[in-house]
Amino acid sequence: MKSKSTIAEITLWLSPSIAFLYIYINLFHASKSVIIPHFFLIFILWQSIVALRVLTWRASKILSHPRRRLLSSALTALPPLALSLIYTTIVIGLFSWGRVITWPLFASYTGKLSIFTESLNLPKTTILAASILFICATAVACTLSYIATQRDWCQSLSDKISITGIVTIIPLSIALALATKLYLSNIGGLHPQEPIGIAFFASGTTLLQSHNLASTPSIDQNEIQESSKYTPSTSHKKRNLILIIGDALRPDHMSIYGYPRKTTPNLIETSKTYQTLVFHGMKAVCAESACGLLATASSRPLHLMPSRPLTLSEIMVRNGYITRLILSGDHTNFYSLKEMYGRTDIYLDGTNQKAHYINDDLLVLEFLKDIPQDDKKKPAFFQFHLMSTHGLGLRQKINEKFLPASNYYGWQAQKKIRIASSAEDAQKATNYYDNGVLQFDAITKEILELLEQKGYLENSTIVLTADHGEMLGEHNFFGHQRSTYEEVLNIPFIIQRRGYTEKGLPPWPIASQIDIAPTILKELDIPAPTTWKGIALQNPPEDRFIHFQQASEAGIYLYKTQEPPVKYTKNLSTKEETLITLEEASKEGTKAAKLKDRELTNKLQEEIMKSGLSEQNGAP
Repeated sequence: MKSKSTIAEITLWLSPSIAFLYIYINLFHASKSVIIPHFFLIFILWQSIVALRVLTWRASKILSHPRRRLLSSALTALPPLALSLIYTTIVIGLFSWGRVITWPLFASYTGKLSIFTESLNLPKTTILAASILFICATAVACTLSYIATQRDWCQSLSDKISITGIVTIIPLSIALALATKLYLSNIGGLHPQEPIGIAFFASGTTLLQSHNLASTPSIDQNEIQESSKYTPSTSHKKRNLILIIGDALRPDHMSIYGYPRKTTPNLIETSKTYQTLVFHGMKAVCAESACGLLATASSRPLHLMPSRPLTLSEIMVRNGYITRLILSGDHTNFYSLKEMYGRTDIYLDGTNQKAHYINDDLLVLEFLKDIPQDDKKKPAFFQFHLMSTHGLGLRQKINEKFLPASNYYGWQAQKKIRIASSAEDAQKATNYYDNGVLQFDAITKEILELLEQKGYLENSTIVLTADHGEMLGEHNFFGHQRSTYEEVLNIPFIIQRRGYTEKGLPPWPIASQIDIAPTILKELDIPAPTTWKGIALQNPPEDRFIHFQQASEAGIYLYKTQEPPVKYTKNLSTKEETLITLEEASKEGTKAAKLKDRELTNKLQEEIMKSGLSEQNGAP
């Protein structure tokens, strides 16, 4: 009986882990090297539980035998069930967003769980049924455990251990718990893909969503030196700066870029009054938020990102600006973006309020209403982040113009791919996205009107852009965080000049997200840090490489003046590669290699390898 209960217990512990690792490795392409550190972690947790059960059986003076048996049964059944729940949450996160959900991020959503599930088109009945199922499973597991532990092997072990042994177990158990925490806190350095470590101790890793920061001591040292020697301007144009970033906003669904639907009527209207530069050809460095936002802030591609970059916000503070970041969404717990943004005078995001859903852009307007009037003593820098065009952003009924609409984030994902079941569903998804663009335009209008009322737009530079694009049925996929097709890399870049006019931008056919911050500083006559890698687009076009990456797929745009840009992509897992012109890239139908120039391909592949990108940099 004891041997059978022991085997059942081992099965209870190992089955969820084996099932999860199979999914993690085969569906989400995690490295097989994650198996050993993960099972080592499970072994440590199991040992801790065994120690508690042994101590429970020795507590005869405190607890009766039935109560000790009940407690030991609970300690046998509940930890594996809790582990199964964690695994389930991780898999949901991977299917929905392509990343492991961290505990602080999960906790920040639970307060608005109903709105969160609605944004995913998950019926409340589904959540209720899942909760009831888990409660029933817990009750059944505890009951079976109670029956199976009529003679618990931990009770036999407890009977055989002397008082001295029991006394020794207590400090050893405490030491084991501390060692477990230390192990988890540093597991990012030991194995950055270990899922439990990522979920609960993300701050101890260098993981940046689907990527690992590839900073080196030399990169970090150069950044420290530049930070100490950077000299602010004493004669810059003290214009106010307003930077508005739309999450998953793609330019070809904005009417100001020529989209036939009127999705940005307010932007078009203001462009008739103020000088507005609409740039075509801006490329994101990746297909997800964390790396896109950091590239915008620090003018660096992924492989040159220091652990603590000198950011646009920091530079504006040093040049005498009052800096305010007002952001929809959770940037505090989302891979420590709040810390990475750098120094600010005011930082507010969805976690700083409880009146709205965390991804509701109305919270930005509420925060902005409390900002004081411009006193003209110091110039101001505002950075806004809007979630209206993201699948998790909350849509307002007033902006539902294109119907019928359906949120594709609620579709069942297969291998991280959201696929439309019919042409009708695909159109509903496009309508849903276009409503988001319409709402982005409406919220942007309200932001600018509030700033104008408070006196901030009399002499100002307004910049609109995105962190990445979005797939809307192209290549049979909806969403982002997958591949490096043009639809996820194309982003808008618009400069609107209020209170002044200057020359337009030279005819760059292509630019990188890392050029945004240098272009902004050039507009204000503020010197950019020498460690920034972007180019101010006011400068004449020049030959250059433009890097991008999404997980294990890395690539380069090569621009040479007087020649059309080319796009080279290499999948570092499958070794598949593609070399096409930028015009062909806009019509990428498949990833079949089109290697027209082997010599050029070798040169570009060498550049990718020199950049420090490798398959290990691509997390699942």
